[in-house]
Amino acid sequence: MQMMNVTLCRHPLKSSFAVGLFSNRYILLGLAAELGVILFIIYTAAGNWLFGTAPIGIEVWLLALAGAALMWLLEEIRKAWLRRRLARKFGA
Repeated sequence: MQMMNVTLCRHPLKSSFAVGLFSNRYILLGLAAELGVILFIIYTAAGNWLFGTAPIGIEVWLLALAGAALMWLLEEIRKAWLRRRLARKFGA
């Protein structure tokens, strides 16, 4: 969810597609690093020992992916509504 949130919050009005999903290499680098740390913590013996975690199944990843997709959809709807509202208010 956090990874989706950083993608969505790059601009308060523009769609994430209008801003460009791959236009900021530092955000991509940060997302890759975050994913690497998450995978280390979840799927290695050292990560499991250090953080008291256990490997998770595909169903958990699919649930997280569904939550992120819902988050994206709702945020894109909110931004579109806000763009239309501002256009009507200011006549643009």
